[in-house]
Amino acid sequence: MNRHRAEIDAAHAVYDQTPLDQPDEWGDLASFRQAAAPIVGVGIDAVEADRFRRCLERCPGLAGRLFTEAELAYGERFADPTPRLAGRFAAKEAAMKALGVGLGAFGWHDVEVTRTVGGAPGLAVVGRAADLAGRQGVVAWRG
Repeated sequence: MNRHRAEIDAAHAVYDQTPLDQPDEWGDLASFRQAAAPIVGVGIDAVEADRFRRCLERCPGLAGRLFTEAELAYGERFADPTPRLAGRFAAKEAAMKALGVGLGAFGWHDVEVTRTVGGAPGLAVVGRAADLAGRQGVVAWRG
């Protein structure tokens, strides 16, 4: 298991064990705190799936450099993984924009697009990306 996977798994374990103090319309106190947190930055990005497919075909090792093992495994569950990978690539670039940084500020594996038990997308941020986010006061990512 690589270092990034262990950090992401640890982050999920902490989140899963967060106590639910006085559930309310937000679902739990932790969700309320995240929803009430000020917005630090906004990022948006779009990727054309067919163009992204051609990039992946031209550079066979590109997918491994851009995506974690879990992201690749998620994509492979579908007959055509490209739209899912293109969406994850866009989300990673949007995270960079939200932090006000460009390419190279952190590694592609430092941000992983995840799915909650209910299927909603989320972000797990580790390494240099987590350091940047922490210095800027980011406490949660919203999709």
